[in-house]
Amino acid sequence: MKRILLVLALFAGMTLGIPSVARPGLVEAFTEQVSPEAETNATEPSVAVDRSDGTVWVAWQASGTHVARSDDGGRSFAQTPIVNVFGNDVGDVDVRVGGPTPCVTPTTSCLPGTHRVYVTSLERLPLLLQTHLAYSDDRGAHWTINDVAAVNPSFIDRPWLAVYPSKVSANQDSVYISYHDFSASQIWVASSHDGGQTFAQTNVFANDPNAEVQSFCNTVPSDIEVDPQTGEVYVQWITADPVANTTEGCNITQLESFHQVCTLPTAG
Repeated sequence: MKRILLVLALFAGMTLGIPSVARPGLVEAFTEQVSPEAETNATEPSVAVDRSDGTVWVAWQASGTHVARSDDGGRSFAQTPIVNVFGNDVGDVDVRVGGPTPCVTPTTSCLPGTHRVYVTSLERLPLLLQTHLAYSDDRGAHWTINDVAAVNPSFIDRPWLAVYPSKVSANQDSVYISYHDFSASQIWVASSHDGGQTFAQTNVFANDPNAEVQSFCNTVPSDIEVDPQTGEVYVQWITADPVANTTEGCNITQLESFHQVCTLPTAG
């Protein structure tokens, strides 16, 4: 397995000043609405771009998970719904692009010459507040759903997705899902090295006692990314400190002053 570099990051009192003058290449306006106009509760979008052909994928939550695809650089979008027999999920969606689809001739659910797209979200059924992963090998026409991608008896919140694409086949993609649980608020990473078909769960804090001491009951997962050159995985979250965590409330209160920054390597 590839080594995971864990990044524990806290930011407090930071401001970013952006000059109002126009500069070359600066995006000044967005012109295309991705979600349907009737969908008035669309929130928390995620975007990914297939670098092989420029396809833009957008996922968001609106009483469930929704996905759309653009083949013209974001000028227009086609809805590519994920049909799940268990109905709508909770949300917290994330979308990423994987490796080449694992077929040499077209099938009912696979188009050669394209790339797999992955979407994660919190599920309502069959397992409440666990994470399922959906992936498509035919540009969103059909989706395969893994309902046990990330499973934790203490329930899951804020699952974020990263993919290290195989250059040969999406069935060899490394897929990572970071999240925290609702008891001791531990940071976890679910790892797959067969394109999201099976996962192993790793407790990040188990690899470093200092991370446990600093973060043991208050965490908010921020992101997870893979270095496309080296395959190193970076996990990021925020927390306070042992004093605040033990005196100002644990877990979902999130009343603390998040102010520490730590980095640590571990095996993944």
